[in-house]
Amino acid sequence: MSEQQIINSSVWAALGDALGYVTELGDESTFAHRLNGRTDEWGKSSWRRKIGGPYGCHVEFTPGTYSDDTQLRLAVSRSINSEGVFQKEAFAKIELPVWRSYALGAGVGSTSAAENLVKANVNWNSNFFNNKNSNYCKGGGNGAAMRIQPHVWSAPDWQHPHLYLSDVVSNSIITHGHARGILGAAFHAICLAMTLANKEPLSQPFWNETLPFLKGIPSIIEKDFFLTSIWIPQWQMQSKDDFAAQVSEVVDEFKTYFKVFLQHKDGSPTERYYSFAKSIQAVGGREIGSAVKTSVLASAAALLFKDEAPVDCLRSVSSLFGSDTDTIATMAGALIGATVADEPLLPIQDKDYIEREAKRLARIARGSLAESFVYPSLLSWKSPRATLDITARYGEDFYVDGLAKIDFFGREYHNNTTTWQWGKLAFGQTILAKRRRDGCVVDFQPADGRYMAVEPTKTHTARQSSHDATTRAQPSKQINQAFLLDNMIVNKHKEKSSSDAAMEDIFRLVAAIEKKGFPPEDIGHAYFYLSSKYRDYFYLSEFISLLYKKQNGIKHP
Repeated sequence: MSEQQIINSSVWAALGDALGYVTELGDESTFAHRLNGRTDEWGKSSWRRKIGGPYGCHVEFTPGTYSDDTQLRLAVSRSINSEGVFQKEAFAKIELPVWRSYALGAGVGSTSAAENLVKANVNWNSNFFNNKNSNYCKGGGNGAAMRIQPHVWSAPDWQHPHLYLSDVVSNSIITHGHARGILGAAFHAICLAMTLANKEPLSQPFWNETLPFLKGIPSIIEKDFFLTSIWIPQWQMQSKDDFAAQVSEVVDEFKTYFKVFLQHKDGSPTERYYSFAKSIQAVGGREIGSAVKTSVLASAAALLFKDEAPVDCLRSVSSLFGSDTDTIATMAGALIGATVADEPLLPIQDKDYIEREAKRLARIARGSLAESFVYPSLLSWKSPRATLDITARYGEDFYVDGLAKIDFFGREYHNNTTTWQWGKLAFGQTILAKRRRDGCVVDFQPADGRYMAVEPTKTHTARQSSHDATTRAQPSKQINQAFLLDNMIVNKHKEKSSSDAAMEDIFRLVAAIEKKGFPPEDIGHAYFYLSSKYRDYFYLSEFISLLYKKQNGIKHP
């Protein structure tokens, strides 16, 4: 395992995002306008773009500025602690809600998911939103696929997908409810892991070897107690579909695109990539952000350009106007970066911080001493509902509530209600944070997180040295359960529907426990889940009563 591979994969991914962000959602004239006509300076000079929708403003961007792809990738990375455990609750209830205040180029699905997670009664495995802009169960976009690389980078062995796929699936489910979004993320993760292991892009015949793992996603979900007992029943009720059947349909999509790729044998790498992208309808139209299409295109680009300069690949991918330029380029960058010895020469925003996170993940993968990002306790912290209230002033300082103190610099950009300004978070990330134009002043210091060094445990050493899936699963359950107990939201002002929601949870949990033969471990997990989420003895007594009746064959009235 090479630390430099992880570093190169991360920085080339960031560069792909930065180049593609300039061309995203535009054509040649838009591209030229953003660069003030200096298209030959693309990636080297400042550019401008309108943000904030129709009532927003034009903002100056330095070369190398990245967008939501890298922002959320860094958020996922922070959520992986020194034990290699993905803290799902932290990512879902802190990182995503806070990200609303600094998101650049955010997709509709991820934005809707983040908004819904602000609600006290919504958790990582129950984010079933449905609004005029987006429907969770139809969320097959690439918002998950673009951010899951840290799970691979921190895995102790890249040749064993079971060591990272469970986290990839859990991560995806937080924001995307369609198998297309979940399997697209899984396919990219496997391709990245195999590229890291072999130090060369995965050839097309080997793409087919990913299919058994994609077909096995339902079995991964079945092994997760909270997904089986809460997510699957609610998903089936909301989608009115069968998840395994949907997975099979999406696997067939992959097979189709794999075959189509073989038809594009003539021309330069750029010509072959463009013709392939157009043939699968990934240019223009409503499905340009499909996680299946973009993940396959990223692998195709890495393969087609394997003998070319990496930056030429990223420029070609980012120049296909009408495609999802930044996301395909960032995923291709992660793949290509895993195969090359050199880092990019073009500027990359926060390159030092990105490399520092990559090194931290490499230490986690080796089982060495590593830092964890310690979040505020969710027992006492909740995200402000209004996005403009996330960044607030306390005394002379500004804070991004839930993350860190921020030092603003440079020009302020305004519309009638909002101020945008570049700032550097205490741990080194640069963001364009938005806040109320008339100011949001608080009389208490907002909560913040910080990196802390943690000595690896014996359990973590076992995880690093073993290829047994249960070795990784066991500490993950223990540590995530501890996090759940310490950090579950306390809903002091229960909504009217909380009683119904609690009883639905109880029935689902008991049904799942009964199906598995009443294992004590699952009973304990369910007990702690209910006690932490609802904080009411009544629901615990209902759970115990129903469980007793099921165990003893007593009919529930």
